[in-house]
Amino acid sequence: MKKCTQCGQILEESLRFCPMCGAMQTDVVSRNASEVSEVKKILKEMTNFKGRMNRKPFACRMIPISLIYNIVIFLLIVLMDYLLNINEESYMIFFQMGVCGFVTGFLTPCYFCYHYSLIFRRCHDLDEMIWPIVLMEFIPVFNLYPLIKLFCIKGTTGSNRFGEDPLA
Repeated sequence: MKKCTQCGQILEESLRFCPMCGAMQTDVVSRNASEVSEVKKILKEMTNFKGRMNRKPFACRMIPISLIYNIVIFLLIVLMDYLLNINEESYMIFFQMGVCGFVTGFLTPCYFCYHYSLIFRRCHDLDEMIWPIVLMEFIPVFNLYPLIKLFCIKGTTGSNRFGEDPLA
């Protein structure tokens, strides 16, 4: 429990305003502001295509996000297959397909934005051109080359045209 900053009334922790005097509680505002700044920090990280990233943070971010994305998509496909087999009413099928389509339509751009921001920063660390590696991802057998290059090869030592060495 906390006290109102103006009148001293005992308040619940989650209240933003005192019910007695109407005063705004500054500690709640600062806590909410810190939560907003954390979300902004995460979004900035997910959409940052500048700078360099060495192998360890690249792998620690790329592997879990790829696994989570692929598991969610797989589960949605299984769910759709199950729902299509048990439900014969056409309006329900369209509704369920719409929900699954909305989820994948939201997740896929978010995933690929983060995926390519990681690849861009890793290529910057290798001081490599980005587009050959991105295009090779889509060619069977040749797509092993970008995997090996991005996950296994050490980045440029010292600074390069993309910034300082992340290990320095």
